[in-house]
Amino acid sequence: MCKSNLKLNITGNNELQISYEIDGSKLEQVIFPYVSEKKYTVGRKTDCDLFLNDTNISRVHMTISCSHNSWYIEDGFEGKASSNGIWMFIQEPIEIENGMKIKLVKSTLEFEYN
Repeated sequence: MCKSNLKLNITGNNELQISYEIDGSKLEQVIFPYVSEKKYTVGRKTDCDLFLNDTNISRVHMTISCSHNSWYIEDGFEGKASSNGIWMFIQEPIEIENGMKIKLVKSTLEFEYN
């Protein structure tokens, strides 16, 4: 069973930098530029914007979006919730706050603002 740790950092120019490791192996950093109304997908489907090779993660587990100079997180994609949910169990997009931690099965996401 895989375990992922993701550190998400929102920079001064409002980019979302994601650095993560799976089972202790550090992987390259991913950067999501701020594009108003853009939705980035996170899941085990290979065409997700952030692919997590973990069988416990849903194909599209969650969506990270940007709007009105803020970043938001939502379970699933396009109104369809993920099979395994996120620990906060949210159905509407919520604004990402500094220090927020979210659990995806055995994976943890932690958000920080610079």
